[in-house]
Amino acid sequence: MVRCSISGASVLGAWDAMFWMGGLVVLATALAKSGFIAWIAKLIGTAVAAADMGWVASFVLISLIYIYSHYCFASVTARISAMYAAFVAVAAACGVPAMLVAITFGCFANLPISLTHYGNGCGPVYFGAGYVSQGEWWRNGFIITTINVVIWLTIGMTWWKFIGLY
Repeated sequence: MVRCSISGASVLGAWDAMFWMGGLVVLATALAKSGFIAWIAKLIGTAVAAADMGWVASFVLISLIYIYSHYCFASVTARISAMYAAFVAVAAACGVPAMLVAITFGCFANLPISLTHYGNGCGPVYFGAGYVSQGEWWRNGFIITTINVVIWLTIGMTWWKFIGLY
């Protein structure tokens, strides 16, 4: 006979994950429906356009804001549905080639999922079980995401230029 035991800590961690994920998803949805995300996108677009940095610098800045704003969202889906179209429009208005920004933001949708313990499907389960502390997760997630972003914005953009994407 095989017996399974579930510790009280893992059960509480699972409920904790479900509680926080639900609240964060509802909050992200409410922010998008209220027009807050559109207002932020317009504010960022106005500031970037006023800085007159050229399309490459504007693109990098908008991309970084798009990626690291993942800290504010409970899921990749919530962030994409709230921000993708608005930020693509902002980047296009700054002169970024449309195909480049559409593909890049599509790829950048998944790069930051490791930033937080609540940013992807399996993160809350691992975090709730106590495998990794919140501080370790956020530090390591930031490092990994930053390395990926540097690779995509240097090697990736060079390759895309080489193949004629922009």
